[in-house]
Amino acid sequence: MIMTPTTPDGRIRTTVPLTLLHATHHELDLSDVGVFVGAHHVGPPIAAHPDVRGVLVLATCNRFELYLDADGDDAVTHAVAVAAEAAGRPETEVRRLLEVVHDGDAAHHLFRVAAGLSSAVVGEQEVRGQVRRAVELARTQGTLSPRLHRLVDAALEASRDVARRTRLGDAGRSSVGVALDMVERLGVRWGEARAVIAGTGSYAGTSLAQLRERGCGAVAVHSASGRADGFAERHAVEALAAGGMGRALAAADVVVACRGTGMHAITAEMLAPVMERRDGRPLVIVDLALHRDVEDAVALLPGVELITLEDVGRAVPAAAVEDMARGEEIVLEHLAAYRAEDRQRTLDAEVVTLRHWAEEALERELARLPAEGAVPVEHAARALRRLVGALVHVPTERAHAAGRAGREDEYREALKAVLGIEAP
Repeated sequence: MIMTPTTPDGRIRTTVPLTLLHATHHELDLSDVGVFVGAHHVGPPIAAHPDVRGVLVLATCNRFELYLDADGDDAVTHAVAVAAEAAGRPETEVRRLLEVVHDGDAAHHLFRVAAGLSSAVVGEQEVRGQVRRAVELARTQGTLSPRLHRLVDAALEASRDVARRTRLGDAGRSSVGVALDMVERLGVRWGEARAVIAGTGSYAGTSLAQLRERGCGAVAVHSASGRADGFAERHAVEALAAGGMGRALAAADVVVACRGTGMHAITAEMLAPVMERRDGRPLVIVDLALHRDVEDAVALLPGVELITLEDVGRAVPAAAVEDMARGEEIVLEHLAAYRAEDRQRTLDAEVVTLRHWAEEALERELARLPAEGAVPVEHAARALRRLVGALVHVPTERAHAAGRAGREDEYREALKAVLGIEAP
């Protein structure tokens, strides 16, 4: 017998659970978020669990998020275990770092993230591309379930609508781009400048791309964690030796610091003797870390211009309070439409069952037709298929209407009472 889907405790499942496990810069130091730098490709092993239908991984320099289309606590426990193994950390630590959000709140979170409302620089549009790339990776890996696909499509549409209907889009360039605009206004000529990037994460890749786009060809990368060689090989730039930061600072015109470990990569004590050797040449330092890479006292050194993420936020064209509020309203509009669509689809299994039931009836009728006769089989088959389509049209529409109205259980009971069938 075809059975109705139920939860582990035997209740009829009226919605498909959505769970978000995330660690972001809002709740944690970037060093804690950085725990997951090795966990970017955990989708397939998580999706291997029998209770998991789909996985979407959104991993950037300041957030790590797992969206699970899955049933039960076992799926969440499995996801944490896989993430812990990939990060090389104990499960207890990873469980402490990952906040768990369910269903509508998880969807709302993704909508706000895609719209740039959860970014360090409100309205930042770079995150939309990060979401799209996460979707492409999930699709390539075969972990993108239909429900997750619909969720992300709706979130990206909300993001585009926020950009169209508010001025947040005007302020939505990446924080890297805004910072480098500020550097230009200080008189740096990119074609002649030497740049040093401190860090090898996502911000480092974005910074390098922006520097090259502006015509800066002399770029070196430094990493205290030993990742400079790999980054340099992938991006065709110079890798600085672990002890080579001082010499690089002496020759550089611009430094972009984006490690975000919570420890200072550049201190006044380190930089003061370097500035004395520069013969008065100015040095511009951009600190893009939420938890500062550059000591505050560095800004007091003669010849140093320090641009922090706070400066970037102030330099972005002001997003009026009403624009931010309007952006939140637009997100809620799209979220309500998504939820209505999602509720409508809670009876998809019943609709499929109904169609299978009708098709079985059709096959039985076709089997009764003679191989030869006055009415060709193909004509009769077309007629019967049209009949079946007509028969299932109204029940299908009623199923969608019942889902939108929150009356799924009534429809299931009616389906069983009238037709004697149950969805699997």
